[in-house]
Amino acid sequence: MKKIVIIIVILCCGGLAFLALSLLQKAPPEKAGEMLRTLITAPLERGNITPHLEEFAVVSSLQEIAIKSEVNGKVIYCSQLTEDGVLVSKGDILVEIDKRDYEIAKQEAEAALAILKADAEQMKQNIKDLADMLETSKEDYGLEEAKHKRIKELFDKGVYSQNELEKAMQVLSQKKNQHISASNILSKQKFMLEATLAKIKQADAMLDRAKLNITRSTIKAPISGRITECDIEEGEYLNVGKKTCTVVNDSHLSLKVPVNTDEALTILKIFPGNTSWLKAPEDIKVTVQWLRNPDTCKWDAKIARIENYNRKTDTISILVVPSEYSGSRDRLYPLMPGMFCKVIFSGKQLKGAFKIPFSALQFNDNVYTVDKESVLHRYKVKIFATDDDQVIILSGLPDDHSVVIQQLPRGLAEGMKIKAMNIQNTAEEKR
Repeated sequence: MKKIVIIIVILCCGGLAFLALSLLQKAPPEKAGEMLRTLITAPLERGNITPHLEEFAVVSSLQEIAIKSEVNGKVIYCSQLTEDGVLVSKGDILVEIDKRDYEIAKQEAEAALAILKADAEQMKQNIKDLADMLETSKEDYGLEEAKHKRIKELFDKGVYSQNELEKAMQVLSQKKNQHISASNILSKQKFMLEATLAKIKQADAMLDRAKLNITRSTIKAPISGRITECDIEEGEYLNVGKKTCTVVNDSHLSLKVPVNTDEALTILKIFPGNTSWLKAPEDIKVTVQWLRNPDTCKWDAKIARIENYNRKTDTISILVVPSEYSGSRDRLYPLMPGMFCKVIFSGKQLKGAFKIPFSALQFNDNVYTVDKESVLHRYKVKIFATDDDQVIILSGLPDDHSVVIQQLPRGLAEGMKIKAMNIQNTAEEKR
């Protein structure tokens, strides 16, 4: 019995030893390859990239005029054109305001003007006559002054008596007073003429105002367009400044597009011009698409100007003006005010840049690549811009690597060997 137990123990020990030896053997090379972690990669290629910037904005009219009453008065006529949605041409009569008061004011101004002009002509003739009289009185005064001088000399010689000298002095004084009086009357007449001429100007202004009010009593469409916000009816009394309606020119449209400042400076290359304000770039392609029907309602557009900067949102407002239809229809599909549209800016071309999927970005802007030997590498990159679901990087990556486009699993680190599954090769195999 003891012999049997010893034999069983020996056999068990031998089996355990054989098992231990088998575990110490190395795995064959082909089995080791199967233990590598598999990562999804994509080719990493450098090329010329045109970044795109997509924003959203509402279409509005570039020319929209609110028509307000410029005179007080009762509305005596409303055209059928004064209804929302009606198309009007420039100069169409929309509203007539009672103009009788202004016509009466015009007649009164004309009558007053005629009287004042007649008075002015009479004063001009009086001034001419008074000037002649003043010249005559001046001559008379001069002659009398010379006569008085001679009498005074003869009086000193005892030829003339005191009584004769006094009479000569009285006559000289009368001539002097007549000359002064004529001069005063002439000055007063000239002053009155100046006042009358000023009244004529005032009457002219009143006449012009009356004529202008008569013209303003007829409200016409200032531009061709579409009537909106009409709130007027016959019999209503209007005050100056009362809004009657609005005319919108649908052929001159624009979109005010808010763009992030960093993207505007980097992608669109917007910089100050000759002044401190920003200059609109001239070679940026812009496309406007209506969100409900982007293929048929599609327009090429141009950047008109940079309107303002909002420091609260750190955005720049870019005014975009549609220029040419580029949709899929043979006939033009119009843009209309109120449409909510996508605005696509095609930035300046970047030479020798990389575009990688967003999923390739790891923590802290790290990117992992795989070389031809299937070795994992890590690069710290600086993002230039985003384009849909991709990221544009100008430099810092190797040309002949593949980029890992999934989140790196735990346990993998730079320098480790992995198994790369290139999505481009996989797609070609499926074909």
